Amino acid sequence: MYVEIDAEKKMEILKEYWKEGNLSKIARRNNVNRRSIYKWEEIAIEGMQKALEESKPGKRHITVEQQNEKLKEQINILVNILQKYKDIQVFEERIFCPKCKSDKIRKNGKMLTRKGGLQQKYICNKCSFSIYATLKKTL
Repeated sequence: MYVEIDAEKKMEILKEYWKEGNLSKIARRNNVNRRSIYKWEEIAIEGMQKALEESKPGKRHITVEQQNEKLKEQINILVNILQKYKDIQVFEERIFCPKCKSDKIRKNGKMLTRKGGLQQKYICNKCSFSIYATLKKTL
């Protein structure tokens, strides 16, 4: 009668065979044909060879320096486009709430004062604390 053996059991039998070396004893103990163990060993060795083959990475056509130069050019183009618009600030500093130290801050309008000039209003999403930042005066 044929009994199906799962992969884990086959691996246990193979490890036992590789450790002890006595195929007949292991085949009798596990009620398995010796030819089956030989076949499993061939399959396992082929699988290990495929897994351990030296694989070369793909050929790079562009060096890292060339990639960096290309990215710098793209950044310069984007910065030039963004600077055409007056309201957009490039690389704006991150603002943290002084009360709860959260960085979840959103803009909440602008305010014109006599002493400070134009100020940007921010509000914290967590604690609703208001923050004011002075902007440059534009003519």
